Order: sequence, then structure tokens, then C-alpha cells
Amino acid sequence: MRFEINNDQMRSFQNEGYLHLSNVLTPSQLSAWNDYATHLEIENTKSDEPFYPNAAVFGDRNKKLMRQNDLHGINTELTLDLLSSPFWLAIAREFFGEGAIPLQMDMFYKREGRQYEVMWHRDVLYMKANRFINVGVYLDDSNAGDGCFRYVPNSHKEYSNKNTSNWMEITAKAGDVIIHDMRLLHSSPEKQTSGARKTIYIEMSSVRDVLLEGHNSTNWTEARSRWMGLILQRALNDHWHSSWEGGYPLILSDPTIEFAKLVESSEEPIPASYI
Repeated sequence: MRFEINNDQMRSFQNEGYLHLSNVLTPSQLSAWNDYATHLEIENTKSDEPFYPNAAVFGDRNKKLMRQNDLHGINTELTLDLLSSPFWLAIAREFFGEGAIPLQMDMFYKREGRQYEVMWHRDVLYMKANRFINVGVYLDDSNAGDGCFRYVPNSHKEYSNKNTSNWMEITAKAGDVIIHDMRLLHSSPEKQTSGARKTIYIEMSSVRDVLLEGHNSTNWTEARSRWMGLILQRALNDHWHSSWEGGYPLILSDPTIEFAKLVESSEEPIPASYI
């Protein structure tokens, strides 16, 4: 079934700087990703060093996984299954259209403790491009007062605003998605309850916006265009305009090879801006 994001939702995003989509993961996707999140934690904490590259682990004896970057580089199948889903293609279609590309895909494990607090910041303070967004896919509930996503209204439009006194909080259920403009001033305070809250973060933009911003190279951008080409090979035709497909590479290698090259093409991201 085709997933739709309507004009009212897009206007809400433009005004508020975020959009909350409820219950978009299928039960099988939610189960598969939670199982894989458990696998990542076990494998990355059973030895002195993490098993997977680009994993952040806290603790000496009682090790805890905080973050696993580059999910696309370690589980090709789950990545392509998620990003060829109707909801994700709707986001790409409505927020960017032709030229839409994923930039990065990571998982964050939010736990109790000050070391897991996320201070006030903007993910990317882009100045030339039209839009960069972060798509948060929630694998667990995010309840009120328990380290939820906090944001400052209209701060994606007022770059000099550092006043956080009027913050608001967004709760979420497992299977929900929260999309935010990467210029939005936001934070996540200390979690109060035990156990990890796991969220997949997928950064997105378009070829034209990445090149216009000028921070990353043409080769880096081309690798992500190839990533989008792999996604469209999996997608159902009615989720994407056929006239847009010509803007992506059509001759692609095995997905495992493509993703290995994608990770190798890593470059420094546009730095976050903390206050």
C-alpha cells in the first residue's frame, strides 16, 4: 500500500521543524530490528574491543553499547528492507523528490545515566542548501519525562536563537518515526528508567542540496546516489516516480560490495553546533 504524507503534514513540518508519523513500522520489521539491536550489543560488548567497526561502548567490566554507526555497512538486507518501505520512500518523495539520497544510518542506545544525556545542539547548521533532515525510527517507547526528544519551536528558522527555556517534548511509541529539520535546536535529557531505548537515525538530503552546501565531495555524494539506486531496485513501482529513476545509477554491483564501498567513502560530516 502506498504511504502518503499530506500537505497539512508538510506545512506542519515547515512551521514546527518536525513531523511525527505514528505506527509506521510493520510488526515484522520492529521484531527484526529489535533482535538485531540485541545482536549488536552482545557482539560489541563480549570482548575488550567492539566486534563491529564504528561502535561506541561504555564501561570496563559492565560494558554497554551506546552507538553503532554505519548500520548500512554491516547489515545490507535489513537496511534495504527498511529503506525500501513505503513510509521511507514517502519521506524521500515528499521532502526531496528527484535526487533524494540517504546520507548516514546509525543506531543509538539511550540508557539511564548522565553519560547518555544529549546536550542542546543543531545536527547540521547548513546555510546554503534547502533541506537536511534526520529520520528517527523508534524501536522502543519514549515516554514523557524519560529522556525524550526535546526541541525549541521555530529554532530551525532562527539560527541565532540559543534560548531553550520554551522547550517542548515529543513522546513516541515503538514503531513511530520522528522527522526533524537538522537545524532544529534539540536535546535529550537523562533517561530515568532502566533499560535501553533504541532508535535508528537516518540522515537524508538530496544530491543538489549536498553539492550546494559544498561540504562533501562529488564522490561521496555519488556513493549515496548509488545507495538510493539499490533502494529503488527493491521498491515497488507505485512508491516512486519512474521519471525520477534516471537520475540514479542503473548498473550496480552486489549490494554487499556497494555498501562496503559506501563505508570506505566516508568523509567528515558537517559539524553539529552545540550551545
